[in-house]
Amino acid sequence: MKSIKQLSRVKYHNGGFLLLLVLVSLAIGLLVLGVSMISMDPFAAFHGSGADRYADPNAMPWDEGQLFINPALDSYDMGGRRDPFPVQPKFEKTTHYYVDLNEDGQSRGNVSIRISPDGDVAAFWEGKFTLDGVEYAVLNERNETNVTSVFKGNIAPLKVYEDENGEKHYRKLYFITSGYAVAASQDGDRIEGLGYVTGWINRDHTCFGKLWMVSGDSESPEVYEWEAVEPTEQ
Repeated sequence: MKSIKQLSRVKYHNGGFLLLLVLVSLAIGLLVLGVSMISMDPFAAFHGSGADRYADPNAMPWDEGQLFINPALDSYDMGGRRDPFPVQPKFEKTTHYYVDLNEDGQSRGNVSIRISPDGDVAAFWEGKFTLDGVEYAVLNERNETNVTSVFKGNIAPLKVYEDENGEKHYRKLYFITSGYAVAASQDGDRIEGLGYVTGWINRDHTCFGKLWMVSGDSESPEVYEWEAVEPTEQ
């Protein structure tokens, strides 16, 4: 017959075992939940899974002012200056791209892009092209208020790429720049407006994107695109 002391010891060991079992089960459950969240959303481990934490994948660049880094505050409204997420490409050195723009298969000049390791981005529109039988040359000149056809901005890791089927691709890294785009003909005709050069960097560091030009009517901007290109040697 067991004594009260022995019974207490048995109950103590049983209780300790059950507590340990509960703790182990809880740890496994949290691990499974964490892995599940990360597999569904690689950003979840850093910022939670709320969709409202990320930039609208369908927003136009003129509606994405919160993605620009304010030089004075050095922050995004959506979370501060940050490096790319682990699933996104990173830049260990300054990387350059040189792209041919087109609109419906017609040349619209070229853009050279420079991405710095700290996330700053600069883009330069240049070249000549023909539109409706008129030849235009892109202007890169300083006037009283701005530098034309030069665009500056930064990477924006919080924006998520969404394809035509609505599927999100977290491995692509977005960048956004703004400036003023101007191209002129010899007769004085001008194509000009607030401009944005935006693009996506794939994990293999190829880059594709668009030059947007808004001249008063943001409902129908001029959009010149380029297909994915590899970085250029400098």
